[in-house]
Amino acid sequence: MKRYFLPIIAIILVVLYLAPSVFESKERGSLLLTDSSKVKKITVKKGTEKIEIVKEDGQWWVTKPKRYRADNSKVEDLIAALSETMLENPVTDDPEKYSIYRVDKDADYLELHMGSDRKRIYTGKRGPRYSLVYIRPEGDETVYLVRSRFVDRMPRGVADFRDKTIWALRADSIKEVQWQEGKRYLHILKKDGKWQRIEGDKKETSIDEKVVKDYLEGISSLHASGFLPEDRLPDDAIEEGYIKVQEGEKEDTLKLYKKKKGEEYYLLKEDMPYRISKYTKDALFKDLEPTR
Repeated sequence: MKRYFLPIIAIILVVLYLAPSVFESKERGSLLLTDSSKVKKITVKKGTEKIEIVKEDGQWWVTKPKRYRADNSKVEDLIAALSETMLENPVTDDPEKYSIYRVDKDADYLELHMGSDRKRIYTGKRGPRYSLVYIRPEGDETVYLVRSRFVDRMPRGVADFRDKTIWALRADSIKEVQWQEGKRYLHILKKDGKWQRIEGDKKETSIDEKVVKDYLEGISSLHASGFLPEDRLPDDAIEEGYIKVQEGEKEDTLKLYKKKKGEEYYLLKEDMPYRISKYTKDALFKDLEPTR
C-alpha cells in the first residue's frame, strides 16, 4: 500500500496546480497593465494602512501617510512587474467565492491612477505555490491565479519604498572634510590642487592623494540601513560627533549619534534621523594619516 501513497500525493498536487486551467474553459491571456508610462499615482492598501505614491517631475514621492522621497527604482520595478503580469488561469466568477480567495471588497489592493483613469486590483491569498497569487481586477467578476512577482514588490509599509539616500556627492568636487567622533578628529582641505591635513594647531601636513581619493569615493554615496519609528531618535541616543563636507559651494553637515548601550548608530540630517551600520560609520570617520 505504501508504494502507491507517494504517486497519489503527486497526482493530487498536479491537479491542484492545474485546476484553474483544467476546469475553466476561458483563458484571457491579456496583460494586467498595458501602458506603464501613464501611471502617475499608486495607492496600496495593506490591512488598515494606505500608502500613496505620486510622481512629480520624474521623481516618485510617498505622500501618505507622510511625505518622503521615494526610491524610484523600487517603484519602477513594481510597475514593470505589473506590466508583465498576464490575466490567465481564471478560477471563478462567483461573487460568493471571493472571500475564499480573499479578493472581496474589503481585501488588500493596489490602485493605479493614469490621468482620469483608475485601475484597482484586489490582491488575495497565495496559490498552490508561493510564486502564485489570486487577484481580481475591479470591474471584472473573475478571480485569476497569476504570478506573484508584482505582489512581492508591493510595499508592506512606508519604509519599504522610502529613499535611503542620505547624500549623493561628487567625490571630485569635494574640497574639504571635517569630522569629530568623541576625542578623535580629522580635518582635510584641498589647497592649490593638493590635499592637506590640518592639525589642531593649524599646521598643514601633506597627505597621500590616492588615500584621500579612495576615502572620498567611499563616502560620496551614503545610504541608510533603515529608518526610525516616527522619525525620532531613541531616548537613550547620545551625540557622539559630526561630519561636515564642502562640495563646491555647498556644505553638508551630519550629526552622529549612538545608542547608550550597544553599537547602534544614527546620522541626523536636518532633523531627520537615519539608521546606519557600524561599517558605514567606520567608513565615514576614518582617520587619514599624513605622509611620512
